[in-house]
Amino acid sequence: MKQGKAAQRYAAALLDLALEKGILEQVKDDMALIKATVAESHELDLLLHSPIVKGDKKQAILSGVFEKNIQPLTHQFLNTLAVKGREGILVNITEAFSEAYRAHKGIVRVEITSARELSDAERSEINAKFEASGMGQLELTEKVDASLIGGLRIKVGDKLMDASIQKKLNELQKQVTKNSNISDK
Repeated sequence: MKQGKAAQRYAAALLDLALEKGILEQVKDDMALIKATVAESHELDLLLHSPIVKGDKKQAILSGVFEKNIQPLTHQFLNTLAVKGREGILVNITEAFSEAYRAHKGIVRVEITSARELSDAERSEINAKFEASGMGQLELTEKVDASLIGGLRIKVGDKLMDASIQKKLNELQKQVTKNSNISDK
């Protein structure tokens, strides 16, 4: 949990600096690039967590990989992490930054899981319903899970609404089992 809180503090500091410099969108893109690069490179991820590799070597490698593709502020931030020995939580920081960015912009994450891919009309209808609720700007993520059989599972933040046929079948099965246990007595 310490890494989570530290990551949130670093992300908040970077967000504040980016706002102050007027480069929030560029820094957001930088953090997404860093996260994707580390996710794609197992070697880079191992390097960031290695206690054997010295901080100055990690700093040089991070500079070599990212310097030409990111804002000077983000580059300076990476250097600071390496100097402080916090490069191991870099991915956590990128995730915390994304959350802080969304909170700052009033963007609500909505994850919709359905049994099949949604049509454009269904997607538009769902967007319209959420926009009408006054939730703010949406970041919609769609997933397909055939085990749902039909219906939707909608996750907004940490709240889940399950209107899938699979859930209804599970509830029905529990009810039947409960009723059969009562009648057996």
